[in-house]
Amino acid sequence: MNIVFIAPECYPYTLASALSYFVYGLSKGVEKEGNNVKVIIPRYGSIDPAHYLIERLPTECKFNYEGKQTTAVTYKGILPDSLVSVFLIDNQNYFSNSKTVYLNSNEDCKRFNYFCNGSLSVLNSLKVKPDIIHFIHPYTASCVQLINESFEYRKYQDTKFVFSFLSGEHLLNNLTESLRDLIVSASFVTTLSQSHAEEILSDSKYALIKELLLGKKDNFQGILCGIDNFTYNSETDSEITQNFSKAYFSIGKRKCKESLLRGLDLFDDVSLPLFALLPNVNSKLEGDILIEILTKCLNFNLQIVTLCEKEYYLNSKLTEISKQFGNLKIVNDFSMKKRIFSGSDFLVCLDRSDPSIIPLQIAMKYGAVPIALQSSAAGEIIIDNSTDNNSNGFLIEKLNKDLVLTAIQRAIKLYKDREKWPSIVKNVMGLDSSITSCAKKYIDLYETALKDKIKLSTTVEG
Repeated sequence: MNIVFIAPECYPYTLASALSYFVYGLSKGVEKEGNNVKVIIPRYGSIDPAHYLIERLPTECKFNYEGKQTTAVTYKGILPDSLVSVFLIDNQNYFSNSKTVYLNSNEDCKRFNYFCNGSLSVLNSLKVKPDIIHFIHPYTASCVQLINESFEYRKYQDTKFVFSFLSGEHLLNNLTESLRDLIVSASFVTTLSQSHAEEILSDSKYALIKELLLGKKDNFQGILCGIDNFTYNSETDSEITQNFSKAYFSIGKRKCKESLLRGLDLFDDVSLPLFALLPNVNSKLEGDILIEILTKCLNFNLQIVTLCEKEYYLNSKLTEISKQFGNLKIVNDFSMKKRIFSGSDFLVCLDRSDPSIIPLQIAMKYGAVPIALQSSAAGEIIIDNSTDNNSNGFLIEKLNKDLVLTAIQRAIKLYKDREKWPSIVKNVMGLDSSITSCAKKYIDLYETALKDKIKLSTTVEG
């Protein structure tokens, strides 16, 4: 099959959100099963052509946008260790002048409408006729409107569409007429876990989109996402200090931890539990709770490394606190995530959105025990330590100071239990989170969509 993914971001070119890892892993997984796969994303200012080995294509794509003739420059790269072609659409006014993937809603509306025009124009210039176009994120929705209304893109009207979103909030915040059209016209609509799909159909806050999704019947599905085990493999990864396996991790994890402590100038004491923290709370109220929790935790006998973007609204406050406590370090460089996960004993994820499952899966591959807010997807991969001997982490019902602190204290107690600790790390690393299973399920959807197309064509001709 010829499959095209259109998305706002894709690892390793962007690291703005879990969506980057989703597009990266799924496109590679689908290609490994023998399909011809292309990915189209914008070329943001943070994507250096020389660093990412992408080359500018000689042909420029011209199209009308907002009543004016415009030109999009296109770059081409290849996803690492794959045959997946990546096409990056450049425009100085919308993308290459900004190093940030997402701006504000008004600016993003214009930027990604331009991107949708450019994506279809690139397909035209490449003379690509895909069997499936897989749209990821509501920001790609205007592609369908263009296909339906523009003569030059009418050739794609018999192409089958699949639409994936990672968060119900993405839908609520972008419920435009274009998004409605995409949901209606897509052969399948998916999200990243079956629990999340069921939650959206039952939670009253999603009432505006519930009717649209109910109209899809069995064609709205939750498919548990996975990660690329080739990229995230503690046994072979050259980016970590020492390799280790589930069967024999003690020395390797220790070496990774020692290296990380020295590199971050934390206390050189591997006996202290090291917690990696992904804050990702968005409201002022949640931010205040996080700061209160963090300040309290720093008085415990532990160390914390927080990974967040420089643009994160709490970054300055977190940095200020780190100057008061020697056992806290703030890291803004996401390229360090493997070193941080491999050297940390725990990963605390206070993001209650379901996309947080992807960094959780990555961290678990490197032996970091997850402590996460309960979400639909997190509940599918984490068995809480208080409920089962085969547990692999800690689930917190909601962002509440007492609940989080209790979970942290339970984690410290477990870390000190030299008999139980190796078992839970083995359980954590034993999680089957391979993208292969996820990719095969998507391939089944693609094939089903194409069979429906053949059946429809036969009926019409008859």
